[in-house]
Amino acid sequence: MMNRVFVGVSVVGLAASGALAATFFESGAAGTFAAPSPWAQDRYAPGEWTPGATDPLGGDALRLGIRNADRRNLRNASFNSGFYDTQGRQTSASVSGNWEVGGELFIPGSWLTPGTLRRSDLWARDNNPVENDARYVIVGFINNDPNDGFNPDAANFVPRFRSWDSTVGWTDLNVPVLADQYNSFQIINTGTSHDYYINGMLVASNGGASYSDAGFTDLQTVFLEAFNFGNADNAATLTDSGYDAYWRNVYAVVPTPASVGLLGLGGLLAARRRR
Repeated sequence: MMNRVFVGVSVVGLAASGALAATFFESGAAGTFAAPSPWAQDRYAPGEWTPGATDPLGGDALRLGIRNADRRNLRNASFNSGFYDTQGRQTSASVSGNWEVGGELFIPGSWLTPGTLRRSDLWARDNNPVENDARYVIVGFINNDPNDGFNPDAANFVPRFRSWDSTVGWTDLNVPVLADQYNSFQIINTGTSHDYYINGMLVASNGGASYSDAGFTDLQTVFLEAFNFGNADNAATLTDSGYDAYWRNVYAVVPTPASVGLLGLGGLLAARRRR
């Protein structure tokens, strides 16, 4: 097992340098994330997908809405399974060689409060044609009890970031969640590993057996997802499973050689902007 967790390495993704070729970039403003942009339904359609929505800071963002009407026990029987609790959209990226995927998720302070169930993720998939052998690379936020995931009143409520390793599953990440602001995610394919960054910090790396199979390291698809926690068992405790997740600045890029040398400068500039 090659999954490793890192904390405290101040680096920003290659997109910060500007020396790259953008495959796509979605700011969240009106006219993006929608027709004719090729974002197609993944698993189950989210209750709302609104580009150009006003975010909690008064800016533009994509509003990815989960709605109670789409909870598991209210869905059509054909979709009445946990697979369809994940609700979002996907787009073809088709990036060869090394690549980077990123985006920013707004995390309200209310998501850090017990009694809520929230989850939203950025996903990428390599180009392995065999679904069971494909590597899904996922980073995002969740706030449930790891041992009682559908109970909003569970005792061990843990707001946290986590990453996905297709060979071992989820890994919780020891990195602070910034409340009432956007938190940035980057997934970088280095050619030997998938590296995860949160708010400019390298937090995990999937290499070895966790990395893509030889010949299938290209980027095929990017996803934006949220999760509907509602089901028949928690109908009394989670009477409304709906909430909104706001995303902006979602992209896939091909880094150029010049961008690698600018990583350190990008990290310093990001730190200066935060101060």
